[in-house]
This record gives sequence, structure tokens and C-alpha cells, in this order.
Amino acid sequence: MLPFALLLAIQLLEPGSFHGDEVRAVSGQRWLALVWDEKGSALRPVTIHVASVDPADQSSFPDGKRVTVTPAFDDSLVAILRGPELHEGAVTTAVFPGNGDLELGKAVPLTLPDSPARYTLTLSCKPRKTLSPSFRCPLVLSDGMQSQELFVYTAFPGVQEHISFSGPSPYFAWAGDLDGDGKLDLLVNTTNSENSRDLTLYLSSKAKNGALAGVAARFLTVGC
Repeated sequence: MLPFALLLAIQLLEPGSFHGDEVRAVSGQRWLALVWDEKGSALRPVTIHVASVDPADQSSFPDGKRVTVTPAFDDSLVAILRGPELHEGAVTTAVFPGNGDLELGKAVPLTLPDSPARYTLTLSCKPRKTLSPSFRCPLVLSDGMQSQELFVYTAFPGVQEHISFSGPSPYFAWAGDLDGDGKLDLLVNTTNSENSRDLTLYLSSKAKNGALAGVAARFLTVGC
């Protein structure tokens, strides 16, 4: 049985094969899948299935677990969530250009339907003053009145004056109003390593000390 604190907290998960201690879900549990649909996005009920990784894959995931859900939702699934604050049904989805990729120095405008707020996400990089050349690359959320560093990526000099990030190129997987308070929430790739994947859910309802959003859930997985 999960600790009481975990039952009250939002949990975040993705389908796939992972190390055993990275998966707290149990087969048969009912979760909510955040999915894209023709009207935007929605939370749809799913059943979690957790099985041991096939012996042929044990070299990559010793004592691993494979997570699947039914229904699967195929390519429309963004993430799997569970928590008392989340409810089945349509979810207000932000309007933004592109597909969530973040380009250096280019602010991404995000708006919520029926909300006067105008948000931007901006990724920028500045050299660190260290012996080994690297860059500090904060991802900044702004509503035009205040700004907040959500996460800081690390990058290194690349070819032809470009820079190369430690992990996958920064992106956000989803944006909208998940907690229903009329303010922007985000699901962001917060990975700073080639050998891991880190997905973080930021909710406006979890913001503290005047911030725009706070960390509500995180799913960190590490490679072999």
C-alpha cells in the first residue's frame, strides 16, 4: 500500500519499460490519461498494467517493469496522472505556435481561452564562468508582470558556433489549465542528461511566494 502522503499527491507516469524502483503504480489501478483530441485535450480514465520486463530485455532493465494502459490511446497520449485534484473530462488547452519545441532566444506565446493573461516561455543561454566551457540556459515563464525560472538546462559548445544540450533538446509536452484555476499549467521536459528522462508537471495552484507555478509531480527515469 502506498504511503498516505503519496495517495494525496499527484503522481505522474508514462508507458514504457523502466527500472523497478522507478514505478510505484500497481496493476489494476485506475489513472487518468492526458490525451490530445480533436477539441484540444482531455483526461480519460485508463487501467494501469505493470509487468516484469521480458527476460530478453533484462540487460537494459534488470528487475525492470513494463507499464501499459488500456485503452492505449496510441500517439495521442501525453502522460498518465493520478491524484484527488484531477477529474475526468475536457481540459482547457493553451493556444501556442509550433509543437512545443523551444528555440534559443525565441519567446513562445501561450494563451488560455477566455483568459486575459498572456504568457511566454523563453529559453536563453549565457556562458558560465568555469574552467570547463558550458552554458547556463534558464527556461523562463512570464505573464507580462512577473517572471519565473522554471528550470535551468546545461549546454556546451557545439559545432559551427552552436551549442549542444546535455540531454534532449528542451521542449514542453503540454500546456493548459489542468487544475481548473484559470491559470497556466505546463508539462515540461526537464532533462539534463543523455542517460535519463525527466518529465515535470508545473501547476499554478502549487505556486509559492508569488511564483507563477510550482512543481506538482515529476517522473524521472534513468537508462541502463
